[in-house]
Amino acid sequence: MGQAIVRSDVEQAALYDYLYKTPSKGRLWNFFCRRVSFFTDYLKDMPRGNVLDVGCGRGQLMRVLRSLGYAVEGTEIADCLFADDLLGLSVKQLPCSRLGEIPSASYDYVICTEVLEHLNDEREVEQAIGNLARISRKHVLISTAGTKGSGSPKGQTHLTIRPREWWVGLFQRYCFIDKEFDACGSVFLFGVKQ
Repeated sequence: MGQAIVRSDVEQAALYDYLYKTPSKGRLWNFFCRRVSFFTDYLKDMPRGNVLDVGCGRGQLMRVLRSLGYAVEGTEIADCLFADDLLGLSVKQLPCSRLGEIPSASYDYVICTEVLEHLNDEREVEQAIGNLARISRKHVLISTAGTKGSGSPKGQTHLTIRPREWWVGLFQRYCFIDKEFDACGSVFLFGVKQ
């Protein structure tokens, strides 16, 4: 096994600036659009409320949820998205390591899709999931491709790779699972905070 990669928030932001500067269309775009539909299908019949999308990327999920009547906010680490992609959306530049700055029970729904596997290690992932539950009033929805590695032209991006059971067990420390499934190469865990 190779040496573990550990990145600071600044290094993570630089990596994702590089990755997000690539064209947004293609196979991965299609996978992400399918992932968005799983979240919106789950939420479409829920009472409307405010949503925080942690690691919102280009804001696709936020736009769909806004069109469904949700009040949406996001966090994102990549600098470059603020120039064009995130215009008109309420997004704060905030890495997962600083989720503790958000007051408890601030949002009805907290979503984190395809972010947790990019954190440095198990400790950071657990801290992030704990904070997702803490800042939610009730619902926490995550997806992660952290069951397998992923490369990029700039190097490994999935830093926390664990079996599906590990992700489920960690999520259950903070939330009761309402729905779980595998799709698009990811594990989806939708639940209610304990």
